[in-house]
Amino acid sequence: MTRAHTALDPAARTLHQLLALFPGKTFTVEAAAALADLSRIQAQEVLDHLVGHHLLTHTAGRYRQRPRARAHALSASLDVPAPDTGSALHRILTWYLHIASAASTALDPHRWHSELPPPPQPTRVFSSNHAMLWFAEELDALRMGMRLAADTGHPRLCWQLHEATLPYLRLHRSFTVWQQTVTWARGTARAAADTVGQAVTATSQATLTRALGHTEYAAQEYAHALELWDATGHMPGYVNTLIEYGHLEVRAGRGGRARLKFTEAVELCRTDPDTSMDLELRARAGLGQAALDMGEATDALACFRDIIEASSAAPGLRLRALTGMATAHLLRADPVAAAHALQWADLLIPLVSDPVASADTDLIRAHLHAEDPVLHRAHLVRAYTVLRSVGDPRANAVRTQLNTLQAP
Repeated sequence: MTRAHTALDPAARTLHQLLALFPGKTFTVEAAAALADLSRIQAQEVLDHLVGHHLLTHTAGRYRQRPRARAHALSASLDVPAPDTGSALHRILTWYLHIASAASTALDPHRWHSELPPPPQPTRVFSSNHAMLWFAEELDALRMGMRLAADTGHPRLCWQLHEATLPYLRLHRSFTVWQQTVTWARGTARAAADTVGQAVTATSQATLTRALGHTEYAAQEYAHALELWDATGHMPGYVNTLIEYGHLEVRAGRGGRARLKFTEAVELCRTDPDTSMDLELRARAGLGQAALDMGEATDALACFRDIIEASSAAPGLRLRALTGMATAHLLRADPVAAAHALQWADLLIPLVSDPVASADTDLIRAHLHAEDPVLHRAHLVRAYTVLRSVGDPRANAVRTQLNTLQAP
């Protein structure tokens, strides 16, 4: 191993040592270029050199540092000056932050996030499918990157990496990784007395707790997050948390409380210049859900139509609006209009990364075909299969319905 290292040219020797810092097990040429501050072409040449000396393996576009080579790189890392090592670590973590944020924007175009540092290069553009694949490949590196940021004195990078990964964790229902990384991120934000980081991570913890079905604990976390956002004077963050809190109230069957929160969010969006149309559209969608919870179909339809008519509404938000419209039409005893809304929803499902999108439409179709036992049960089974596969708490309620149907 020492002989192979000695045979390397200076650029390859430096990259060989820096790769020991890499947070994941495998990496791409782009990640290596960011780590070593090289162009893609330069990084490719150096990586090919390392592969030729059997210090790396290359499979399906990704590289892996051999265990013995990694151990040797770590032992030889004293030859790399500490400032260069620190700069390399900051570069790779910042690179992952910007790429993850771009991928998350593809998954959830209406998401709000804290302000990022300037990108070191033009931001990558993802499709939603490409974004899901990228996260699946890079999740281990992102997770360990957060741990590394926490351990090496980069608290803001730690919690911002967590924030940038959240859309994927939510869509993929990666609750274990979510809990692990929000714990790291929250701890670093508290240790650094970073109020914005504490607010971001408190909102994340509350949303995770909500997803796991712990309503009252989630409400306490949201209330705490709102206090933190209020202390920062950061209105977009406050509004984002208010919207998430409103969805908790809808899930808890407290439509009146939810309406108050969504109404406040809409009003703040219209009066504060720092908030965006994306936040207002999300708040309008929440108002529609609150109206449904209160049995007010006409008000719900008005909210959902506003979203359908908004040119900036992304497919995921339009899909939510259409499923909401279908439910509202059922409340008005108009099954034809409900079926029509579901037909439009079906066209959007392939464009949305959320795996439970089809389950939502199946649950509505189950109500639509309540008088047909065969179709009613078929839609419930399909919905249950999807919800169970992703650990959605609603699966238990659907299973109870199925058991009731099977009862004599």
